[in-house]
Amino acid sequence: MSSRLLLKLYPAIALSYFLISQSSVYSSDFSTGYSSRYITEGRENLNGNGIATLYADLQWQSPWSVIFWHGEAAGSDYDETNIALAYNTTFSSINAQVALNKVYTDNTPDDEEISVTLDTSWRGVTFSVNSVYSNYANGYFHSFSALYAISLSKSISLSPYLEIGFDNGYANDTYDGHSHNQIGLNAAYNLQDKLRIEASIAHSFAGEDVKVSGQGDISWFSLALNHQF
Repeated sequence: MSSRLLLKLYPAIALSYFLISQSSVYSSDFSTGYSSRYITEGRENLNGNGIATLYADLQWQSPWSVIFWHGEAAGSDYDETNIALAYNTTFSSINAQVALNKVYTDNTPDDEEISVTLDTSWRGVTFSVNSVYSNYANGYFHSFSALYAISLSKSISLSPYLEIGFDNGYANDTYDGHSHNQIGLNAAYNLQDKLRIEASIAHSFAGEDVKVSGQGDISWFSLALNHQF
C-alpha cells in the first residue's frame, strides 16, 4: 500500500474510529484493511490494482443498523463509498437482513441498491443466500455460500468457505447465468478481547458470465485490523 494512499485514508479512519468509540450505539464493528485486488461478482474491477478499505457497522438497540464502506485504489485514481441502512431480524433459526445502499463512485453514476440476505447454521456450517438489485444496472445478482468455522485455540480461528454466483443483468447486461465459483479461507488472530487481525485468501473460477466479459480465473489476498465495541 502506497504512502499516498495511507495519507488519503488516515483522516477518514481516525474520524470514523472516534465517532464510533464516542457513539451511544448498542454495538459496532470497525475495520480497516487492504486487498491485493478489488474483486466483486467474480470480476476484476481495477485492472490488477489493490484497494485499501474502511468499514463500519453501527447497530442500535433496535433492528436497525447503518453500514459504511469506503475504498481507495492503489495504483489508480479510483474511490468508492457505500452507505447502507439495514433492517435486521430473525425467523426461528434464520437471520435476515434487508438493506438499502447508496453507492458513490468516481467513474460511473451513483447507484441505489437493495439487498436481501438470509443465513442459518447447521452442524457448524453457516449457509447464506444474498440477492441484490441495482437501480443503475436494472439487474440482479444472486450468491449462495457455505462457511465452516474452526476454532484452533482461544486466539486463532479458520473459516474455509465456498460461494457460487449468478448474474441477471447486474454485472453483465448481455448474458444471464452462472457467474463464478469461489473458494477461500479466512483466518483471524485475537490480539485482545475485541481486537483482531484478519487475513484471507481466495480464488474465483470464472463462469460463462465472467468469460463473455473477457475475464477469467483470479486469485487474491486480504489483510485487515478489526475492532468491536
